[in-house]
Amino acid sequence: MNRTCSLPIVSLLVLELALIVRSESAYGFAYTLDELRCRETVAASTGKLATTCASVLAACHRKRSAGQLVATTDCNSIAAVDTGKIDAATQSLFARVAAACTGVDPAGVAYFQCPAPCSATVPVIDAFDDVAACLDCLARTVTEDMTEASQGAPSPPLYARARTCHAAVGKRQSKHFKTFLRERYACQKAAEDAGADDLSVCANADPRGRIELSRTLGVQSVIDGCTGADLGVVDSCETANTQALAACVLDDAERQGQVVFEASYELGTGVTTTTTTTTTSTTTTLAPQDPQCPESGEPEREPLAAPTPIVSLGAATPGYPVARPSATSTPVGRASPMIRTSMER
Repeated sequence: MNRTCSLPIVSLLVLELALIVRSESAYGFAYTLDELRCRETVAASTGKLATTCASVLAACHRKRSAGQLVATTDCNSIAAVDTGKIDAATQSLFARVAAACTGVDPAGVAYFQCPAPCSATVPVIDAFDDVAACLDCLARTVTEDMTEASQGAPSPPLYARARTCHAAVGKRQSKHFKTFLRERYACQKAAEDAGADDLSVCANADPRGRIELSRTLGVQSVIDGCTGADLGVVDSCETANTQALAACVLDDAERQGQVVFEASYELGTGVTTTTTTTTTSTTTTLAPQDPQCPESGEPEREPLAAPTPIVSLGAATPGYPVARPSATSTPVGRASPMIRTSMER
């Protein structure tokens, strides 16, 4: 009679324990729970600020095109139109980041250097106040550029059909921008909870299909709102036809949304190159030394990629990686994605 052999229960428990307690260094640039909480707060607060900027600028354009504001009002400048909502979002960004990131090193969670054009405002990142200042500058700059490209500065007041088209452009762009950021942030949070240490999983992801749905609705809304309008009068980014106009407006929302998304989690590269001169006067660039063997002369090893989650013992969110289990203190090791349960932080 054939028998089916199985591992003893004790062996299975030992295997599971080994997977749970394996070192965080196996994931390369891994984050503790405190670091994850900090990064999540930075991203959420930056996204809130950016979407508030886009919404306020679009509202200004609607009033201006209707003749409710003086013609000289610059609705592409936050400094000229802020009603207080943007400044409130900025204050929230600084306060929430300061509270969530206490004890965390900015460079340890991938915030190294503020990029142009905001590097002039924040030349060095030494603390999370610098991170917040950099992201405040980037969010404002990105949304001003996006709004100026799509809504321009048409001569007010616009006639009825042109005004409807102009309003549709601003409304759908700001809404798509918001959806894009929300979905990218949700994806990245789940990916990092499951062990991801960079943006590769979510950089081009749309796990729930909501970005694509938002785009489809946006295209139709712009076409409906702009059919019959003189696109030259609307002063947007495309005048050929309504389909091309819709594509231009939503493409820019995604392009600028990607800038905000990436900056929310990574500022600069943190890569430095060491140059030394040998006895033959030849300049050689050396690879970074292995931090575990500083005297070995061996270059630093490439970090291992986080394994792809395969199964969860809990009910995972559809389309997202499996999240790590919750804990009240920083864990010694990071649980294997193969056996993590889902959680809502």
